[in-house]
Amino acid sequence: MQWAVENFGPIARNRDERAARVVEEAIELAQAEGVALDLVLLIAQRVYARPPGSTAQEIGGLLITVDALAENRGIDAQYEAQKELVRITTLPKEHWQKKHAEKVAAGTADLSQPPNGKEEKTVL
Repeated sequence: MQWAVENFGPIARNRDERAARVVEEAIELAQAEGVALDLVLLIAQRVYARPPGSTAQEIGGLLITVDALAENRGIDAQYEAQKELVRITTLPKEHWQKKHAEKVAAGTADLSQPPNGKEEKTVL
């Protein structure tokens, strides 16, 4: 968390922002595995049609699911997480500021503010 706050500022502590980044990473993983966008949208609609679960339980489910996928693919999830941590912490702060600014401009980051100056956020 300290690294995130140093690179992105206080928005890194915003739970909506962190949850949106989890969604982004999950979609990128699905894309890397060849999951069709139509299926991703169908899953999102199905999930949002049901009552929300508890955050702690859903985090546990997410981690178990990632571990199962990694095992299925012959990937050591812990090793990859460590490798990614080393990679991201070696990039300059300006790299992350630029990426975050692009997400803010697209309305997918800095979720404490309405996107593009609009009064309401659009939710799938």
